[in-house]
Amino acid sequence: MDLFTFVLYALAVWRLTMLLVYETGPGGLFARLRALAGVQTVQTITAQGQQVAQVATNWLGAALLCFKCTSVWCALFFCLGHLLWPHGMPWLASPLALSAAAILLTNVERR
Repeated sequence: MDLFTFVLYALAVWRLTMLLVYETGPGGLFARLRALAGVQTVQTITAQGQQVAQVATNWLGAALLCFKCTSVWCALFFCLGHLLWPHGMPWLASPLALSAAAILLTNVERR
């Protein structure tokens, strides 16, 4: 794997992991995927106000609550895909990598 492909996949893994772990997504797609995987949103009211937390009901839900865990599975997806479909995986990774680069550049610009 050359350096360009490595950077492309690294950005794509970061972006896909962010989508799966933190973002709601268009039409609530990623929130629904997390719910199907066993992640539940729990709202509690305390003296300090309302608090919202996510809890897992199984091991898959627990994995989707952990950025580090999910990034390993996303990285394995891209590595295995690269072995099986070396010319096609960059096309799949490119939109995610471009989105990641845009987000990172926006964050740098705001500082």
